[in-house]
Amino acid sequence: MSPPPVRVGIIGLSKAATTSWASEAHLPNFSTEAGRERFQIVALCNTSVAKAEAAIQAYNLDPATTKAYGNPSDLAEDPDVDLVLCSTRVDTHFAAVLPSLEAGKDVYIEWPIASNIQDTQRLLEAARKSGSGTIVGVQRRFAPAVLKVKELLDDGAIGRLLNVTVTAHAGFLSSGVFPPGLKYFTERSIGGNPITILVGHLMDAVESTVGAYIPGTVHAHTQLQSPGATIIDPATRDVIETVRSNVPDLITVHGFVKSARTNNEAATLSVHYQRGFQFPGTPALDWTLTGTTGKIRLTDPEGVSFYTDPGPNGLNIQLWKIGEEKATDVEWANSDLQLQVPPPARAMQTLLYAYADAKRGVGKDDARKNPDWPDLESGAARAAEVDEWLSSYKE
Repeated sequence: MSPPPVRVGIIGLSKAATTSWASEAHLPNFSTEAGRERFQIVALCNTSVAKAEAAIQAYNLDPATTKAYGNPSDLAEDPDVDLVLCSTRVDTHFAAVLPSLEAGKDVYIEWPIASNIQDTQRLLEAARKSGSGTIVGVQRRFAPAVLKVKELLDDGAIGRLLNVTVTAHAGFLSSGVFPPGLKYFTERSIGGNPITILVGHLMDAVESTVGAYIPGTVHAHTQLQSPGATIIDPATRDVIETVRSNVPDLITVHGFVKSARTNNEAATLSVHYQRGFQFPGTPALDWTLTGTTGKIRLTDPEGVSFYTDPGPNGLNIQLWKIGEEKATDVEWANSDLQLQVPPPARAMQTLLYAYADAKRGVGKDDARKNPDWPDLESGAARAAEVDEWLSSYKE
């Protein structure tokens, strides 16, 4: 007989949410046959009981087995909840998950962890004190294309890793333009913006592959090219208002990294991110890794989230070895399970299912004991790193 599923209480699954991340990235993974074996949604928590009840109905959850809460403290006290999953705007994370961490429950927190380093540290201290198991949603380190790059490095495809360059572009229409629901991207105090979210996710994928920056070797430069941000209607392109941003829209980071994949020798990692679209004909993401015997190049024409399907016109990985005339395409693919869910849910699936299998004692390895496991300890360190980069921007 298989172990029972992990009982999940979700904070933030709402039809009225500004973004649909909870419904696009999490709910599909709970709804597949494999997901139902691993998880059971037993509670929703929104800003009121009525809104939680409305979400239960909207997402066709069973009201007889799914409780509705309007307060995170009430959810934290529910003995029938094993895992609390928080998928809300970043400035609400702290209040949403602190009660569950204090209660000793396992907690999943989206990235960024909190709106500031002080709140992140308080959450970490609460988890340490109670012994909560924690997961930080930096799932892109588990994206199939990223795992393929790690595999190539581990197999010695380019010898010892010497240097890495990342050039990335992402944005809505252009650098200083936002839809109404993302107006808060212009307010640094909120904690969620293109640097902390897009660059933070991207750099977690890169650094989990090649090694973390060595403290004391890093130089970060930031610039705000479009301080006057325009809020427009996405459908009509009509201007709703103009606001002043205090969030940089360009960042470059340079420094040394070191890991087993660099033979524990210093290798240079250089990153350039600019909000807005790339030059026509060039990829939105260009990630090149140079080794002693060749190069690996990952390109994505669509963005920096590793959602794009494989293929010459999609997310493409190439391998070139010194002495060869041409680079060769490296095959990579989403698993059959991942193809059952939309692209935002695919890397998330690897993270969530690994947690559930470990929690239920299924399989020979406990993923939570792997050094790559994204718990609150490692997540807080990544948050401090991104915060340090942003500190180079002075208004």
